[in-house]
Amino acid sequence: MQSVEPTVELVLGEHDVSGLPEPEREREWHQVVQAQGRQPFDLARAPLLRATMVHWSAHEHRLLLTIHHIIADEWSMELLQREIRQLYEALAHGRPSPLPALPTSMRILPAGSGSGYKATCCSGSWHTGGRR
Repeated sequence: MQSVEPTVELVLGEHDVSGLPEPEREREWHQVVQAQGRQPFDLARAPLLRATMVHWSAHEHRLLLTIHHIIADEWSMELLQREIRQLYEALAHGRPSPLPALPTSMRILPAGSGSGYKATCCSGSWHTGGRR
């Protein structure tokens, strides 16, 4: 039976590669992507997605979203990527969200912390001053 939870907490994992030389950062990034892809989901428990923030440098971060195929098709993934990009661009330039409010909510928490953490980017390379 399918159910939609009114609120879901998503733990935001973190991985810091900023101290590594560029070629090693790329290798480490690919290892993180592969490790997240191999980690199974518990289909009986929400959420069926994982988020990991990879700290590339002081001003560049990559958000890796690992999403179970049962909750997202190609159209949904394209929509998610487009909306995250719109949010990032607006927030990076001090503008409010251009997206309508949703009837459900998701809290994103850093691993091991009870405080909120705002993730405003999608898979790819993002910078505090805008997308390169």
